[in-house]
Amino acid sequence: MERSFTHPLSNTVVFGQLDTSKHLGDIVIGGLSNKLLAVFLHEVTHHWCFSSPVGSALSLIGINSRMSLSANRLENSSKKRVFADELKYHSTLSFLQPILEGIAQFAEFDCLTGNSKVVSTPTSIASLMFLGRQNLGEEILEKFNFGLRQYRTKKAFVNRKRDLFYHSIDCNRSPYLAGYLFVKGQYNTIKRKYSEFEDSDLFLNYYRSYFFDDWNLVKLLLETNEHPVIAVEEIIEYLMGRISTFLQIDHSNSLAQFENNILGGNGDVFKIENNWISGEIRSIPIDSESNDPHLHHLFNDRILEIFGTNITSLISLAKHLFGFRGTLSLGQSNFTAKVTDKGWLSIRNKDGIPLLAKQAPPNTELNWEDQVQVDVIYTPDPMGIQTILSKNGEYVTSFAINDVQLDLSQANSFIDRKSVLEAIELLNKSVENLSHNPEYETYKRYTDELILANINRMYGYNALLFTDDSILPSALEKMSEDGLYGILNDDNLMTACAVASLISSQEFDARSEALNSYWINGNIELTLRMINSCFKRHLGFENFAYLRESGYIVSHLL
Repeated sequence: MERSFTHPLSNTVVFGQLDTSKHLGDIVIGGLSNKLLAVFLHEVTHHWCFSSPVGSALSLIGINSRMSLSANRLENSSKKRVFADELKYHSTLSFLQPILEGIAQFAEFDCLTGNSKVVSTPTSIASLMFLGRQNLGEEILEKFNFGLRQYRTKKAFVNRKRDLFYHSIDCNRSPYLAGYLFVKGQYNTIKRKYSEFEDSDLFLNYYRSYFFDDWNLVKLLLETNEHPVIAVEEIIEYLMGRISTFLQIDHSNSLAQFENNILGGNGDVFKIENNWISGEIRSIPIDSESNDPHLHHLFNDRILEIFGTNITSLISLAKHLFGFRGTLSLGQSNFTAKVTDKGWLSIRNKDGIPLLAKQAPPNTELNWEDQVQVDVIYTPDPMGIQTILSKNGEYVTSFAINDVQLDLSQANSFIDRKSVLEAIELLNKSVENLSHNPEYETYKRYTDELILANINRMYGYNALLFTDDSILPSALEKMSEDGLYGILNDDNLMTACAVASLISSQEFDARSEALNSYWINGNIELTLRMINSCFKRHLGFENFAYLRESGYIVSHLL
């Protein structure tokens, strides 16, 4: 089975478990199987993070450096700038990787909507994709919340969280566990100060904006540094400051403004306009602004450089990058489509099995049957699931679950996913040639050593936020190979720890008969005492508390 992933360069998502050729009807009507929910929430959160000013800036410098390499433009006057762009792209992604994975894991295992009317993009999309067919209207989020609480105690979620706990806490080996514990620790700490963050979905929204709607970081990324070492040092120094100050600054005013901006539709809109492409980047920045005229010059100069080469396959990539970066591709396959003379549209797979039948959209040509490519996307404007039929790259028709149609120019931009992926492959191959450049390799080694020296100091130490400094080194050493297994040293306790952690986020009754098999000898309190004993001995604190009357479990860190 193909692995699911999100490519930061184009923000293209591949859902390895989502087979459009089999499940087209379920995708189109919003009836996906709950088996896909965990990975869907994870990858959509990645896509959401890269649908941002920082994500766009990273793509620009990544594409810019790779296009220069593809066109063999490494003259003495520009090669250090190309090196700087490539290393800024690499170092920023590397240093943000634990936060990217931590946010995605938090969305997958912990996030639920609460009292705030602000709803995160992953929650909005997932509720539509998994419950859209039920036509629940305004009740859809409430039903999604209820279902998510139930599903997170099922075997699939338990196994995924248990597997997360086996990852090394060393960020240079894996960003997953350190990133998750870091983000979860930040959440558990800040919600004690700001009651608004009892709504974990609001926290997810705000935390994502703090890092990825950061226009100050965008400036650093887009500045045309001529010396790679200085460029990388500035990025790492800035990121370390930004990350370490989140718990220290006063969020009272920015949090209230953040909610008001989202609910009032008053977010920051950065417009990109030049002779090649126009688009906009929407954001709700926290402690940074996009109204610096210098930013507009930086963005447009970079775009002009991209189109200054003659690699035509990148035109569609640029469209996705800026015009439709928030659009999520849900799948693409070839089918047989038929439209009767009465205007009835049906779609069948290669085995002739009908997957979808509906009234054809207005202006669809009647009385034909042919092979077509079907792209299913989620687009924020107009919001909803869109299905686009094309033949040989030419638009045929499209329809939406909410009957809000794309215009032709939008639709044409979404039928070229294959060329986007081919462009990425072409660009990535160009970077391979840099490994043979001694000057670049010198800079790359310095960058890697700088990240190596600082990333665990930032995430690893702070992942165990409640561990005393005197025992922290030994705790990190125990968790460097097998994560929490180095603390618990028992597979059954690892599974029980995952269940207890999931229960603590959902306020779910641990006495449920469906969960009984996870507890040692069916005894909740005994199991938690065994886990807490290991935590206390190696980490210096007890993680879980059992509330006997309600059956709830409270977690200190996990």
